[in-house]
Amino acid sequence: MQLIALAFDAPHAIDAYLNAVSGAIRDRSDAYDEGEAIWSVVTFLVSLAVTFGLYQTGFIRGLRDRVEARLPRWAAVFPFVLVYTLVFGLITLPLDIWLSHFREVAYGNSTQTFGAWFGEYLIEFGLNLVATAIFVGLLYLVIRALKRTWWIWGAGLSAVLIAVMLLILPVFIAPLLNTYTPMEEGPLRTDILNLATAAGVPADDVYVYDRSRQTNTISANVSGILGTTRVSLGDTLLADATPAEVRAVMAHEIGHYVLNHIYEMLFAFTVLIAIGFAFANGTFAWAARTFGGKWGIGDIGDIAGMPLLFALISTFFFFATPVVNTIIRSNETEADAYGLALAREPDGFAAVSMKLGAYRKIDPGPVERFVFHDHPTGRDRVTMSMNFKAAELAAGATDLDPSQAPLVPEVERYVAEREAKRTGGGK
Repeated sequence: MQLIALAFDAPHAIDAYLNAVSGAIRDRSDAYDEGEAIWSVVTFLVSLAVTFGLYQTGFIRGLRDRVEARLPRWAAVFPFVLVYTLVFGLITLPLDIWLSHFREVAYGNSTQTFGAWFGEYLIEFGLNLVATAIFVGLLYLVIRALKRTWWIWGAGLSAVLIAVMLLILPVFIAPLLNTYTPMEEGPLRTDILNLATAAGVPADDVYVYDRSRQTNTISANVSGILGTTRVSLGDTLLADATPAEVRAVMAHEIGHYVLNHIYEMLFAFTVLIAIGFAFANGTFAWAARTFGGKWGIGDIGDIAGMPLLFALISTFFFFATPVVNTIIRSNETEADAYGLALAREPDGFAAVSMKLGAYRKIDPGPVERFVFHDHPTGRDRVTMSMNFKAAELAAGATDLDPSQAPLVPEVERYVAEREAKRTGGGK
């Protein structure tokens, strides 16, 4: 067993994988990832500025007065939210267009024309508009009925609505943007179903969705709760990954399901929402006293205070970004470990992690990683994979090949083809 362990050099394999994405491509990946962090700050500041401007111009006060003059106070919430959200969305539309379309095209991630992207944007905006109106309408019933403790009951309401969305997402919402079809019969489909069966996932089929209609990035998921669980993978994963890489990715996604991450995060985010609501509740009175005279805001149950209330909540979550990302990153790390143990494809997972490095920063600094990254880095994942392989070989594993060279050529092929497509040199 010692001879087998010595035949595999984990540090050398780690370096080989990390060097597979280098030069201008790695610089571009770093720039894209760093830009994401910068633009998240810009987006937050723009949202605050738009909210402030709509108050200063008297738009919000006037809108509240008009809808409440025509409807009972409880019913006025819905048209107020619909109009405010539409106006806010129109003002911030240029920023959305830049970030979600033109920037993605510039970095070679998007496969859509502007028309195709905008059509899907309108669908998503419409769904969000309806969901927001329902949520805010119910939340203001809670706020007005339970002014002192609304933040506790409001967090519970948020948890219920999130759970409902998780239930209907894979069945009713996801098919609005993509077509899901059963995966073709073959060894790879059998392998994925065997992994699911071994892990206790209640899936009798695997679905492929046409992710390539929007992007060339790699993704897969095990989504839904209760009876809506669905094992799905994007057609980009099938096109751009080897069978070993696909098995590694699907085992990771199965890990999320088996480890109950969806319920764990639902609980964690409900607690965070309660804290965020408590923060907004505690600061609302001060903000209303400071600005309420000019802005026409009464008590916290006044719908004119809704944009202010949600600005305070978004401020809390902006500064809580490291906490949110740490929760998600911890679950991702657990799923990585589970997936390696289930699929036993350390080279496959290392290789696909480096393919993700074509548009995710592979080796960010510790502060950048803590604040802005909600997934383990490429370095983290390659290191875990090769250390897993070394430990298993040392323990006498016979299903791992100590002489297998790192799958660096496969990573280099993917990166070269992706770059050719970005510059127009590929199909």
